[in-house]
Amino acid sequence: MLLSGWWSTIAWQSTAAGATFLAGSFIPSLAALFHPDYVPQPWQNNLCVFALILLILAINATSTKPLIYIQMIAMVVLFIGWLPVAGCLGGLAPHASFRETVTSFTSVGWGNLGVAVLVGQISNVYALTSFDAAAHMAEEVQNAGRAVPQAILWSYAGNASVAFIVITLAMWSIPDVGAALDSSFPFIYALQQAGPRWAQALTAVITLIACAGCTGCNAAASREMAAFARDGGLPASKWLAKVDKPTHPPRNSVYVTCFITFALTCINFGSTIAFNAIISGQLIALNASYALTHACALWARWGGRYRQDVARWHLGKMGAYMNAIALVYDLFLIVFLAFPPLADVDAKSFNWGPVIFIGTNFIALIFYFTIGRRQYRDPSKDVVG
Repeated sequence: MLLSGWWSTIAWQSTAAGATFLAGSFIPSLAALFHPDYVPQPWQNNLCVFALILLILAINATSTKPLIYIQMIAMVVLFIGWLPVAGCLGGLAPHASFRETVTSFTSVGWGNLGVAVLVGQISNVYALTSFDAAAHMAEEVQNAGRAVPQAILWSYAGNASVAFIVITLAMWSIPDVGAALDSSFPFIYALQQAGPRWAQALTAVITLIACAGCTGCNAAASREMAAFARDGGLPASKWLAKVDKPTHPPRNSVYVTCFITFALTCINFGSTIAFNAIISGQLIALNASYALTHACALWARWGGRYRQDVARWHLGKMGAYMNAIALVYDLFLIVFLAFPPLADVDAKSFNWGPVIFIGTNFIALIFYFTIGRRQYRDPSKDVVG
């Protein structure tokens, strides 16, 4: 349990950093749409990320109410906003042959197309990852045993369905794949094909949604850290888990989460390789924590220790099959998360994610044998069923 907690904490801290960096990088690209002569510089991207971190800190460290309103507004905008995006891409942008769009594949970096597709799925995995954010906010949710799993299921299904439609239309609207890959963000390049005004307006909406999303991501990461610290799983656990009032956020965990995001962004000043390695390690750690969860669920079912009767919401007989399928896919995915993006590996193309993952596991073991085994309390002992 301690190792799984470390995997989840590392993954969520890296997720918060990656989401904030991505949202902050949208801002200079949005400015470039309004001023075509402006070319965003990496240091300017980082400064926008720093400004966003300060905004996130101000929101998440005060109370939970601003976060609730921000997420509600973002949900409504996201629910409605994909329609004009799809409409512009499908109705205003010039299109190649749709058959060519969905049947023509080019392998870049790998000679074998099958391997290239499996390695390339990492981008899609990253876009749909961290869907368990609601689980880390469960203590602030009414009827969490039912509401949280339903929120995870429907948000994932809804976002995956919309993403499939929008990504298909975006690929259909890209006349030059090479030019799209050379641009700052290929989705902005696709929107530009519909016209500069539409690109400006829709990119502005997407940027606002992304900023709201990373605010919630930071909140989930800080709650996860505080919950794990409450069980004694981290250094300075008492300080990290401290909550002044039941309705207040764990401010110390919020401060540390924002500081980690700031520190990881500073790494990007010196080396994008190091920053990308940390993000790659995040995906491995996150899927490893998922795999361990599914494996434990199957072990409990086969051993007769699973209490479905105490669950407020479950999948019935399908639960075991879903656990098995998810476990197999998680293990399959972890293998390809460790692959480099190019077959010809050098310092830039080498995937340092597995090294980061193994190194953090080593640190976790040192912590356990020196401090953790005396202060860590397994929360499963307090769970009924």
